[in-house]
Amino acid sequence: MSSIAEATSKLLNVSTAHISQATCDAAMAKQIPWATTIPAVHGFFVYCHEEREEGGFDDLWLVIQLAVKHGFHYVLFDSDADGLDPVESGLPYNEW
Repeated sequence: MSSIAEATSKLLNVSTAHISQATCDAAMAKQIPWATTIPAVHGFFVYCHEEREEGGFDDLWLVIQLAVKHGFHYVLFDSDADGLDPVESGLPYNEW
């Protein structure tokens, strides 16, 4: 049995502007073969993992790798969330 403290996960909440609209649309439609995505009202959740067998959607992969590096288990992409500093995070910020 696990304790409540051991049964927690870390979630990174970021703006959908850190990925392209095409990537966001594909993730919300569950059309990214290497990613486990769950659509939400204003974006989607994605499970963080360290390896992928297929390419494509490199903008999403970049955010996942940043999240893994900082110990997160999931990312919530939300159109209402604040964007991360592009210099500090190394992530692009798209106006769409």
